[in-house]
Amino acid sequence: MGESIGVRMIELIYCREKRLKKESKHIEILQFISSAVWKSLFGKNADGITTAEGEQYGYFIKDYNPLILKYISEDERIGGAALIVGIIKGILNHTGFDAQVYYSTVEGQDDKEKYISMYPATHFFIKFEPWVVEREK
Repeated sequence: MGESIGVRMIELIYCREKRLKKESKHIEILQFISSAVWKSLFGKNADGITTAEGEQYGYFIKDYNPLILKYISEDERIGGAALIVGIIKGILNHTGFDAQVYYSTVEGQDDKEKYISMYPATHFFIKFEPWVVEREK
């Protein structure tokens, strides 16, 4: 769900911003998603990108006040954030960065991560295929 939206989003953003250079490194595409794509979808940048501890090719895109959860009701089978997972996956696959994408919601407040929201923070976990990262060396 959402992968076809991701393909159209990246084409639209590249066209709007008149980008001549496409991202060739996995860190660059993560920064592009957390800034340009997030801004286009939600009117703000994502709250951060971090590496996943214990995962060699894993990263988190964090959103502490996810607008998607405001307007889409949660279902026990599929959450509102699943649409964003599909969009991220569509963008990554369309640009040649094969990855698995998951999400998790985080209730409560962390010492390091201060946020105030009635909706749980959402972390999008992106795990690149090993060959994607290895080709950059």
